[in-house]
Amino acid sequence: MPNQINLFIDLIRLKKPIGFMLLFWPCAWGLTIAYDFNQNLEKYFLFLLLFLIGAILMRSAGCIINDIVEIKSKNCKHIKKKSKRRKKNCPSQQGYSST
Repeated sequence: MPNQINLFIDLIRLKKPIGFMLLFWPCAWGLTIAYDFNQNLEKYFLFLLLFLIGAILMRSAGCIINDIVEIKSKNCKHIKKKSKRRKKNCPSQQGYSST
């Protein structure tokens, strides 16, 4: 079971947080600028949490869709040798996901 959890974490790229942070920070800044801080702060932190969860889910979904496309097109002749070398450590190339 722990091995499957590690595979899942690798598949959705949770160990590389820059992707979901790039989605989360503009949302956090926009909410901070637009929020009326005279109101309840619990609502502000709830929205921040929802934006963070949404950013993680969207980044994870994008990575999974990208892996599926890579698996289906890995036999194409237009893939360059450089990209094959770069992607050899990707979860899709290591057999983590199946379509």
